[in-house]
Amino acid sequence: MSKFKSSVAVYIDFINLMKSTFDKEIFSKFFERISHSMPIDEDETIDDSELAAFYFKTNQKINFLYDLALTYSEKYLFESELINFEYKLALILSLYRKNELAAKLIFKILSKTEEITLTKQFIAKCNLLLGEVFAAEADWRQSDRHLKLAKGIFEELNDYDGIAECEFLFGSIYLEKGDIEIGEIRLESAERFFINDENALLKAKLLNNRGILNSIRENFPEAKKYFEESLKIFESLNNLPMQAESKLNLGIVNFNKNELEIALKQFNDAKILAIRSLSIQTVALALMYKANVYLKKQSLLRALKMTNQAKAISYQINDTLTVADLFKINGIVNIHLGKNEVAEDMLLTSLRINNELGNKLNSAETSVELGHLYRIMKKYDQAKMYFENAIDYYTKIGSEKLVKGLNISLNSLKYL
Repeated sequence: MSKFKSSVAVYIDFINLMKSTFDKEIFSKFFERISHSMPIDEDETIDDSELAAFYFKTNQKINFLYDLALTYSEKYLFESELINFEYKLALILSLYRKNELAAKLIFKILSKTEEITLTKQFIAKCNLLLGEVFAAEADWRQSDRHLKLAKGIFEELNDYDGIAECEFLFGSIYLEKGDIEIGEIRLESAERFFINDENALLKAKLLNNRGILNSIRENFPEAKKYFEESLKIFESLNNLPMQAESKLNLGIVNFNKNELEIALKQFNDAKILAIRSLSIQTVALALMYKANVYLKKQSLLRALKMTNQAKAISYQINDTLTVADLFKINGIVNIHLGKNEVAEDMLLTSLRINNELGNKLNSAETSVELGHLYRIMKKYDQAKMYFENAIDYYTKIGSEKLVKGLNISLNSLKYL
């Protein structure tokens, strides 16, 4: 359990935006309104089981601040000032996974091109943000469309940092979907266009993704090196959300090396950083990976409890990718509990969601578990099919150790 002032993180970005936009008199009015309507909470102790309720409460505060900030902007700003304010507000909303509101604001800005002249640079930035917002929702088609629009404008302007940002997001999306080779090509492209050493945040994100690539390929010492390098930069920038992600990634490396207590500490550290910065997706992921640790330690009821807590959060923020992973963990827990039919339903649900999202890596992971389940259930033809599907994918991405182990499982079916 940890103590947090649950309103503080919500306040800071909104207050900074309002303070930098309006004069002292108008800002004071805004501050007075929120002080009366939404006082900062006293320290409150938050247990893992209360995190979904904590986010629901915080989400209401974000909605209140957004509505009031938008009213003030439309009341006091000229049109040319308003679009810049709305863009900055959309950036804040995207940080808190208020993606629908963020997209709505950006589309509103872009609809004004007939009324007000928007620079090409600004239009590109708007499309880049839309690409990021839709990627967070796993809407790959919309994300791809807006990133291509942004990249085309950045290329026309010879804006290499802008091109690098687009290529980084393209690479991240392909990694998320499990298209490792294409993801690596796009990340290498981002590194080639990255010429501004002052953009420390993008540099750290590129290092982080290098770590993810190596982690997927089971090159854990190299992955750890990249994650630690990125963490140092995120710490120097005081970027809590990305610190949380790096801690999470380091924990995954420890987990894969069977260093379970160290992994658990990293996941707890990631969760605390994520709560403080309201990076709610990372909170859910930290809970999910803690469930994996408890599963490996055969603490099945704790694993199931963590899974359900993470699922409650993930459904709130429409994080379908994480929901699919959680169904997979739930399935594995039920295999250990001897509830094979329940496990089958959970794993097939995970596979269906991943296939719908085009997530090849997660589909392969779930196929492995289905292979093991059908072997236990003596449905050997189905076990063979799922093992072969997983082997095909892992061969393509060069996971030799996994392929070797899966071939042993596949060949063992011949003797049953």
